[in-house]
Amino acid sequence: MKVSPLPTYCFAVFDTETTGLSTSKDEIIQIGCSIINEKGEKQHADYEMFATLVYSERPISPSATKIHNIKNEDLKDQPLFKVVIGQMIEFVKKYNKTNQQVVLVAYNGHAFDFKILGRQLDENKINYTDLFNFVLDPLEIIKYTNCFPERPAKSSNTLGNIYKYVTEKSLEKAHDAKNDVLALVKICQDPRVLKYLALYVSSFDK
Repeated sequence: MKVSPLPTYCFAVFDTETTGLSTSKDEIIQIGCSIINEKGEKQHADYEMFATLVYSERPISPSATKIHNIKNEDLKDQPLFKVVIGQMIEFVKKYNKTNQQVVLVAYNGHAFDFKILGRQLDENKINYTDLFNFVLDPLEIIKYTNCFPERPAKSSNTLGNIYKYVTEKSLEKAHDAKNDVLALVKICQDPRVLKYLALYVSSFDK
């Protein structure tokens, strides 16, 4: 399958860690973001990617801390969500070098990250179009397309497993927003995934 490049888009690959698993109540306490263009090329060095903890008045559940190892005391002097999103908007603008439309990309985003982000944007009266134009979840591509035809049909589709399949390396320090973003960038850069990203994006204007 041959897919033409779509130079009017860039991808803002992001990930969150939260106070818990409720998309209606819990809050973002860590966020990471990296920008790649339609060819999968990074628009900045890894050390320049956006990554920060976020203050929340909602206590972190013990079960969530077991996953990401972030404790309530770690957030004491961190910026508020509204401040962090303002910084992230500026980050995206800086590395969206040709003023393209922004596709926000998150793994399992439709089930989790997009819901929490959208709710908190609404609560803080922030227009989502200041940050992105469309959203895209690579997990759906992996689940519902034939991008990896050689993988067994019932293989686990966790971020760590897909990262290992693509890179032949284990994902270290998973459930850290920065590390998970770097892993997702690697997945999105894989030509087998990138061509479907382009196909999905091409459907947005139809």
